[in-house]
Amino acid sequence: AGGLTALAGSPHLRDLRRLDLHANALRAGAGELLAERPPFARLRALDLSDNPVRDATAEQLARSAQLVELRRLDLSIGKLTEAAARALADGPGVRGLTHLNLGHNEVGDRGADALAAANALPDLRVLALNHNRLTDAGAEALARSPQLATLEKLDLSGNRIGDAGAKALIDSPHLGRLRALRFARNK
Repeated sequence: AGGLTALAGSPHLRDLRRLDLHANALRAGAGELLAERPPFARLRALDLSDNPVRDATAEQLARSAQLVELRRLDLSIGKLTEAAARALADGPGVRGLTHLNLGHNEVGDRGADALAAANALPDLRVLALNHNRLTDAGAEALARSPQLATLEKLDLSGNRIGDAGAKALIDSPHLGRLRALRFARNK
């Protein structure tokens, strides 16, 4: 996190809106720096994909009182579990998110269930849960969720969802705003 530490200490980045830290081998402490340091207070898009990001980072971002302008968060290709999904589902720091990418993690059905019950994501339009070991149970939880009625794009590709999960999704009265559904490579 040496480069991130230098960025976090800069007095010249107070208007920073987008930060792409894709594939930077970020370690413990990255979430705390991003969630609390002034240069990141105005971020609207944050890409932490393809880093060994763990649940603690997602939890720190979700609790942040500073990241109120954040709209897009990419935590794909990490090491996140259902604990990260739970934190993001209820975290005041991510309340304004419109795009959340958790693809290629280990969120699982319980993580999908937590996101389906999300109180902190009222404006979410894009949700990526591809390659997260979801089964019919995870798809059914998403389909039952009135909290996800704002979704326009849902990526569930590369999971273990079968006919029952697919049927729940297409029959859901809550997913009527969907414009794109990625469902490739399931079962």
